[in-house]
Amino acid sequence: MRNEPQTNILWLSRHPLTEGQTKALKAYYGEGCIIMHDAKPFATAAELVDRVKTVGFNDLAFIVAPLPMLFEVLNSGYPFGYFEMESKRSFEGEKPIPIVKAIWEVGPDFRSKVYEVA
Repeated sequence: MRNEPQTNILWLSRHPLTEGQTKALKAYYGEGCIIMHDAKPFATAAELVDRVKTVGFNDLAFIVAPLPMLFEVLNSGYPFGYFEMESKRSFEGEKPIPIVKAIWEVGPDFRSKVYEVA
């Protein structure tokens, strides 16, 4: 777990977090982290950057977006996080279950930190 004050997280995606994603965020950032979901679509990188700036949850945004838009967020000076996911099946024919493999944080200097989920 991070040893820092409470983290505010902005989740920018049309889809809600999975139970596993929520558990991973709380395991890494602490049970007291505040997660705000913004499901409103964005059409341009500029619109995405404005959303990250104006929502007020600028500690860290977890964003589901095309790579060029993510680069624009970094070029604007904002770090972001994303999940490395994998699918698991107990047996053939079963619907795959999304599992969080790791949480990545990418900073404006393009350096990243990772929290491997056990």
